[in-house]
Amino acid sequence: MSINDYSEKIEADYLGIYAEIAHAINDIHLRLTRIVEISTNIANGNMCDLEVLKKIGKRSDNDTLIPSLVGMIQNIVMLVEETESMASTAVDGDLGSRGDTSRFSGEFAKVIMGFNETLDAVIAPIQEASDTLTELSNGNLHVSMNGNYNGDHAQIKNALNQTIDFLSRYVDEITGTLEAMGQGNLNQEITTTYLGDFLPIKTALNDITTSLSNTMTDIDIAAAQVEIGARQISDGGQTLAQGTTEQASSIEELSASIEEVAGETKRNAMNANQANELTLKVRSNAVTGNDQMQQMISAMEEINASSNSISKIIKVIDDIAFQTNILALNAAVEAARAGQHGKGFAVVAEEVRNLAARSAEAVKQTTELIEGSIDKVETGTTIADDTAQSLNQMLTEIEKVANLVGNIARASNDQASEIAEITQGIEQVSQVVQTNSATAEESAAASEELSGQALLLKEMVGAFNLKQQFERKARTSLASKVTKAKNIPASEPRIILDDMDMDKY
Repeated sequence: MSINDYSEKIEADYLGIYAEIAHAINDIHLRLTRIVEISTNIANGNMCDLEVLKKIGKRSDNDTLIPSLVGMIQNIVMLVEETESMASTAVDGDLGSRGDTSRFSGEFAKVIMGFNETLDAVIAPIQEASDTLTELSNGNLHVSMNGNYNGDHAQIKNALNQTIDFLSRYVDEITGTLEAMGQGNLNQEITTTYLGDFLPIKTALNDITTSLSNTMTDIDIAAAQVEIGARQISDGGQTLAQGTTEQASSIEELSASIEEVAGETKRNAMNANQANELTLKVRSNAVTGNDQMQQMISAMEEINASSNSISKIIKVIDDIAFQTNILALNAAVEAARAGQHGKGFAVVAEEVRNLAARSAEAVKQTTELIEGSIDKVETGTTIADDTAQSLNQMLTEIEKVANLVGNIARASNDQASEIAEITQGIEQVSQVVQTNSATAEESAAASEELSGQALLLKEMVGAFNLKQQFERKARTSLASKVTKAKNIPASEPRIILDDMDMDKY
């Protein structure tokens, strides 16, 4: 802030006396930025802050800033008002009014004094020049400035007197020429030497007489051809009306055909959309079947693993039966050694042996059954894998079919939309053709009226006295143009349809 940079202020939040310091600094920052804003407005000529500062008055008993700003702005406003009033008075023609220097002090008073002195220096020649120009504005070209002036004022006097002299001579000659032209005599030409910007007036006036003579000659010749052209326009308009009527009929037939095509295309689009929906359902079912097949393969693998575990358990039972048989044999041998005392134990040993033999036989049969089941489970797993692979292939093909059907549905919808646009365009063309037919009939009627106006125009042109040299030149040039125009065959109106590339429809 000490180097006049007011782009930043304290944004952080503090407590206690630090918060008071931050608020005080930000208040100073706000006051300084406001002073800069007021100064900028004054520099830009904007005194909009005066009323606000007046309402504020003083912020304290020792506040001299706001009263100083108010006084400065008020002096500037008064100076502007005074100069505007003086300028407005001068613009209104009151050169005797002067500014009131007593309202200002210092350099402001010098400005008003300088303005008053400037008015005093220029008032006399300007007053006489004003009177002279007033006479000129009233049409008096025999007035002049007679005062004795020096410097630029003498130049103004001489220039104004010379201007009056030039204007008097020029106006007299131009008036005579225009009076002759007003009486229908266009064979006029100014030969006097004109100076400065008056030379283009002379040239323009001579060019006007020449151009009018040339134009009137061309109009005279053209009017003779307008009647012929009007008849040709009438014949062409009737032919055009007949052609547009036939075109309208053809367009109606074409519109009916396109409506039939649009109906077929719309039905195709609806069928394609239905096929797309069915394909999406089939794809969803295929995905579900593939997931279920994967679950079945997992279940068969688990069954295969369980069968292998059972086979291992049966092998253990077979080993137990074998060991039991051996123990039964050993028990029978020991019972035989025991004699009479081992007969009961021998009977038990024999039963254990028989039980072990039956267990071994049952284990053998169970093993065969389990092995057969494992073989069948492996065969089923292979078949399930093949089925899952086939389902995956089916799913891939179904995806392709779904994409193709979706593309067909979108293409059918787009085609239906484009045909609808074509139908709308043909309807617009039909309206244009009908409008052209009506316009052609109106043109034929207007051409008849034009023929009558051409005869009247020839009579009006005949009242003027034209320059003969331009008349002969214009007649020769226009007659050549008319001859060339007659040799150009009139082409019949046609509508060209681009049927080379039907794919774009």
